[in-house]
Amino acid sequence: MEKIKVYLYKIDKDYLKREEADILSILPDWRVSKYKKYTNENAALLSLAAGALLVKAFKKEGYDIKNYEVELGEIGKPYLKYGDRFPVYFNLSHSGEYVAVCI
Repeated sequence: MEKIKVYLYKIDKDYLKREEADILSILPDWRVSKYKKYTNENAALLSLAAGALLVKAFKKEGYDIKNYEVELGEIGKPYLKYGDRFPVYFNLSHSGEYVAVCI
């Protein structure tokens, strides 16, 4: 049976604003693009935090997300394409002051 790991982060808006450039530099292009589409500051910060947590979670699991393609499955769920071996599925969620990543 596969294990699901959950990573949770309580948003610190001041930190995210202060470290925005550094955080953007570690995100994959598709997350940067998503972040830049937001016009609402709160939504943008949630997206930035979710992207940063995604990168951190994948690093902890032994993957550098920038080295892999992210694709969408049949029902629209994202996964990391890990060569020909197997996909690594994940999900991002946010509510209020928290973002979560499940791998």
